[in-house]
Amino acid sequence: MEGMIAKIEMTEREYQGKTYNTINIEFTDGEVLQLNRKGYAGGDFLYYMENIDLSKPVYIVLSYEEETKKQNLFIKQGGWLKKKYTKDYQGSKPAWEPYEVPGEGIKYSRIKEFEFFDAVMKEINEELNAMHSKPTMDEKIDAAMGMQTVQDRHDREEKAFAEEPIMQGGLPTEDDDLPF
Repeated sequence: MEGMIAKIEMTEREYQGKTYNTINIEFTDGEVLQLNRKGYAGGDFLYYMENIDLSKPVYIVLSYEEETKKQNLFIKQGGWLKKKYTKDYQGSKPAWEPYEVPGEGIKYSRIKEFEFFDAVMKEINEELNAMHSKPTMDEKIDAAMGMQTVQDRHDREEKAFAEEPIMQGGLPTEDDDLPF
């Protein structure tokens, strides 16, 4: 997929009675790429996400390794992006927490990592909203007139109304210079 990213969100959806956590990457043209958050491609995206320049289009490539049954994700933006987080560099991202499952051995919990990425995603979406929101006509007029808020516009209209002369009793009755 290729285009400008408009929104990134994590959602839960059900499929055949099982709940899946997905990463939805919405593009400005309305296309949506859905990734399993716990899958390899979803994890790859989370690790790339902070290195994406949101003001430029991205090219997202998915590949599948038949031998390992693993789907990978790569992002191109000018050149191929590098992941922010790697095996050698974890940065501020929380580590996976080991726990033991009797009869199965050691497993790893990614709950704190997902909470971390939820917060990162929220910041990214705030930036995307600011980039892609279009001002209303009133906001454009206010900006051109140096107004900052709806209250400023209201105050301006109230002042203009108060300065208008008020005619009492309808039309003037005295004959002035009118031709009729």
